[in-house]
Amino acid sequence: MSTGDDPYAERKKLSFEEAEGVEPLPAQLKLKEVSPQLRAALWRVVHDSLREARRWVDYAPAATLESPWQNILRDMYTYRYHRMTFTNDADALIAEVQNVFERGDYVALFGWLQWVLRRRDCPVMFSASARAFIRWSRSCAFWNQKAASQRLSQCSTRK
Repeated sequence: MSTGDDPYAERKKLSFEEAEGVEPLPAQLKLKEVSPQLRAALWRVVHDSLREARRWVDYAPAATLESPWQNILRDMYTYRYHRMTFTNDADALIAEVQNVFERGDYVALFGWLQWVLRRRDCPVMFSASARAFIRWSRSCAFWNQKAASQRLSQCSTRK
């Protein structure tokens, strides 16, 4: 059975809320806009990798990050952000990175990712996961955009 034979094929690509008209259809993103979906997916990759690098040392007042993240973020403080001090407090560092993914514009977000991904000590699984989520997001955006435009054209032909 092809997609043309299935009357519900396009509806299956929408969320229940979108199909029922309760939530709006996904809109095409503006130029240089990052979707909340991509932000959340990339943050999940970053957060999981940073959490795996957290360690509690007996004498430390808080959890710290192990290498390579300790070295990556220390170098980022010095060479990217030009800051004078670096405190290896895992929770504070994770919160600061989270701020980039939640509130940063596309330059801050992709600049951060590019800087990390270009490093030789970038964790291999982090690199693979980040690239996979970016590819996944592109395919989701394509299908959501296609479904939305088809639904709009169906609505306009009914009038």
